Amino acid sequence: NERDKRIGQRVHALVAAFLRDGEVPEPRRVWVAAGQLFAASPLPQNQGARQRAACAVGAYFSVFHRPAWGFVGAEVDLGTGRVDLVWRTPSGAVVIDEVKMAGHADMVDDPATVAQVARYVEAGQHHFGKEFAGVRLLPLAAPGRALWCPQNGQRCALVDAGDEVA
Repeated sequence: NERDKRIGQRVHALVAAFLRDGEVPEPRRVWVAAGQLFAASPLPQNQGARQRAACAVGAYFSVFHRPAWGFVGAEVDLGTGRVDLVWRTPSGAVVIDEVKMAGHADMVDDPATVAQVARYVEAGQHHFGKEFAGVRLLPLAAPGRALWCPQNGQRCALVDAGDEVA
C-alpha cells in the first residue's frame, strides 16, 4: 500500500545515510535518526510509522548488513526502476538488495514482487555484466522469508545472507 511504500522510502534513506557515513548504527542512533526524519516529513499516524521504520532499519543492520561488502549506492536507476541498495562483495560481485516493508510474509510470492525482482535480475545482468551475482529480496517484517535470486533465476531461501555470494 502507499503508506508502506512511503515508510519504505524513508527506510532506504536512513540505511543509505548510515552507510554513506560508514556507520553501523546502534539502536538508539537509529531511533534518533528516524525521529528527525519523520519530524521533518511527517506521515499520518507518524509515531507508528517512525517505529516501523526504526525497527526495519534495525532489522536490516542486524540481519542483512555485511560489513565486508562495499556500499555502491541507494535508489540506483538501472533503467527498469530504482533498486534499493547496491553492494560490491570483496570478490567483486555486485549484489542488489530489494528491501520490502510489507507486514505479511507472503509478499515474497506476490506476483508484482516476483516480476519486480525478475526485472532487477535482468537489469543487473545488463548493467553489471559478469560481475552481477543476484538480488536479495529482504522482507524486513519477516526476515526468515528472505530470498536469494541469482542470475539464473532460481529463487531460494536466504539461509545466511553472507554465504549466498562467493
